Amino acid sequence: MTKVFIADNSAVVRSVIKEILRKTQKLQAAGEAASFSELQEAVRHSPPELLIADTTMFSRSDLHQLEKLCNSLPLPALLYHQRGGMGITGIRISASLEKPEFIKFSSQQMESYAQELEQLAGEIKQSMLFSKHAAVQAGCTGHCVPASIRHTYKAVLVGVSTGGPSAIAELLQSLGRGFPLPLLITQHIDSFFDKNLINWLNTETGLPVHLAEDGMQPLAGHVYFAPSDEHLAFETDLGNNFLIRLNHDPAVNFLRPSVDKMLESAASVLGGNCIAVILTGMGADGAKGCRHIRELGGYTITQDEASCTVYGMPKAAFEAGGSCEVLPLGSIAARLWELSGRQRNGG
Repeated sequence: MTKVFIADNSAVVRSVIKEILRKTQKLQAAGEAASFSELQEAVRHSPPELLIADTTMFSRSDLHQLEKLCNSLPLPALLYHQRGGMGITGIRISASLEKPEFIKFSSQQMESYAQELEQLAGEIKQSMLFSKHAAVQAGCTGHCVPASIRHTYKAVLVGVSTGGPSAIAELLQSLGRGFPLPLLITQHIDSFFDKNLINWLNTETGLPVHLAEDGMQPLAGHVYFAPSDEHLAFETDLGNNFLIRLNHDPAVNFLRPSVDKMLESAASVLGGNCIAVILTGMGADGAKGCRHIRELGGYTITQDEASCTVYGMPKAAFEAGGSCEVLPLGSIAARLWELSGRQRNGG
């Protein structure tokens, strides 16, 4: 049994979480706290195997101390934040999720969430083992593994609209050659302009940029664009490789290709083992998909307002609780390299 410590300033919420834990086979409540001072004293005296905490109960200085506490023990953590709030990325071994409305849970919802919580706890514990192994392999004795690496990411998914061509060109130029993951891009684009965009990007960036074709297996360091008027989706083959699938399913919010369609398919096929990036664009396409990927444990980045041509899509994703991190366009490539777990080769 995994011993779980619960930190929440609501006694009702703590009670509901304990009831959910009782419905699992592998998780057991092993203490609770209503404040950070209570949490500190309890876990230092008897460290649990997992912390479940609501980050809104902590002050800014408390969060800094919480980071140090979790990283030093080390203590895996499942950290909840309020809808639309920012997750915590500084704690090395953690998952950060939007907080469910626990006090409204029915008995049936508790049963269902118990299974989800048990699976998530297992993934967090596995990520701790991965972090330890990676640190030993690298000969590290401190905080060596990048804060947000909790999965072996398989792809980067980019959604973009208004202002997209120049934003994509800057991102690809900054990434440079040798990036260890494939990039799949859905750009809202007029018919027949897609091939011109591909040709231009191949000239501007020097990277292998392709118009996606049905059945393609994405390659590391290559870039694939959804064709105009076709949704970009994915499936796995018998060898567990993921393949591109194009379709003419109905438009989503009057859009085909749709960013949400791409992200939802990626969530279904890759789960949390992908990174989603939402760049400049009008509307809200990609917001639901980003939130879904984030809930599964994937990493999501939204472009900041100052560097956007139109701050529509990134804003919608952030407000939907689908953004792990907000970054200016010029910083996204470096972050993707960090998340990939590889060093930039300078090419």
